[in-house]
Amino acid sequence: MSHAVAGQRRVGFLGGTFDPPHHGHLAVARAAAQALGLDEVRLLVAGDPWMKAGRSPAHHRLAMARLAVHDSTARGHVESDHGILVEVDDREVRRGGPTYTIVTLEELRDSEPNVHAVLLLGWDAALTLPSWRRCADVLRLTEIVVFRRPGVEGSLAPEVASVAQEISVPAYPISSTALRRRVAEGLDVADWVAAPVVAYIAEHGLYRRVL
Repeated sequence: MSHAVAGQRRVGFLGGTFDPPHHGHLAVARAAAQALGLDEVRLLVAGDPWMKAGRSPAHHRLAMARLAVHDSTARGHVESDHGILVEVDDREVRRGGPTYTIVTLEELRDSEPNVHAVLLLGWDAALTLPSWRRCADVLRLTEIVVFRRPGVEGSLAPEVASVAQEISVPAYPISSTALRRRVAEGLDVADWVAAPVVAYIAEHGLYRRVL
């Protein structure tokens, strides 16, 4: 497991498709920042995630993530004493091609040597970690932090369990999958999604059919 050295900023990376981003994503980011004493959390929007099919185009997901963070920041929900705590990282979208975490971590190591990466993983993602490309290097280059998700069971692989730290985050009652279904059915999602994101979904006709 990677350890921060003197002078490095501890930055949490919460990856995902964010299709769409919802209040639960920001709640996890805030809880992780507080539990771990992070300097910053970045929503790492996946460009072309090889393990997920049928997602919305990356530029829409990136735009919605930025709207969600901006809305929460404007409401004072994601700030710390030293400034903005949550930002959006677009490197995987800009890079293009299939999204592999190891490529992102190596790029981060070379471009931002002052950053110590803390990878924030839901339990479902952590269960699949051994199948990720160059898993051993992922474990070497980052600090692994996991959190439970409702309805997700299973034991972590020994190589993951031996290095991972578990934290508690607020349970969120709805998923992005369920939100897409609600939009497709013409139901309201305003209780779970930032108002600017709701407007963006309507403006661009997203989720008219369930992905």
